[in-house]
Amino acid sequence: MLSHQATWAIVTLALLAACQTTPADQFQPVTITGFECGDNCYLRFIRPGSEAEETALCHAPACGPWAEWQVLPPEFVGRSAQVLLGVGEQLNGDGEVMSTNFPAVLDLQF
Repeated sequence: MLSHQATWAIVTLALLAACQTTPADQFQPVTITGFECGDNCYLRFIRPGSEAEETALCHAPACGPWAEWQVLPPEFVGRSAQVLLGVGEQLNGDGEVMSTNFPAVLDLQF
């Protein structure tokens, strides 16, 4: 059985490889407003021209360290970014799937 770190590394590499083939026009501009973790980690953001804050699972490779630390470094709050949005699995604390189509940030670029 692989260690947690080895599994994370494999998943991260696979996501990076998949994201490298994503056309740039599928990314959307956002302003990051926050990040929080509980059973899952979520990125909060606002899209240009909107005042509504949105929340999505943060499955992007860039979210890995934030999830590990359980905090978003303060220099990222208010920062502009490009996100690739999709859906992901939302899990509860026991690892059971609560939703298979929860909004998710699949990639995040600065």
